Amino acid sequence: MSSIVPAAKLTRGELRQLGENVIYAVDHDGEELAAVNRSLSIHDECVDLLTEPSAGRVLANQFSPCPAA
Repeated sequence: MSSIVPAAKLTRGELRQLGENVIYAVDHDGEELAAVNRSLSIHDECVDLLTEPSAGRVLANQFSPCPAA
């Protein structure tokens, strides 16, 4: 039986055993979303999720009200 373990509960050594691409994904998780939301913040807009369609372009998805600053 398989289970899902949050990356935050794994040590760096355990992540390293899973492969360099896993470590990269964990280390860079959310950076693109943060950059997009910084750009949108000037317009009082933000997004919750970025998705990548088959064409390879990154699109914003799941619009929501931005938290009050």
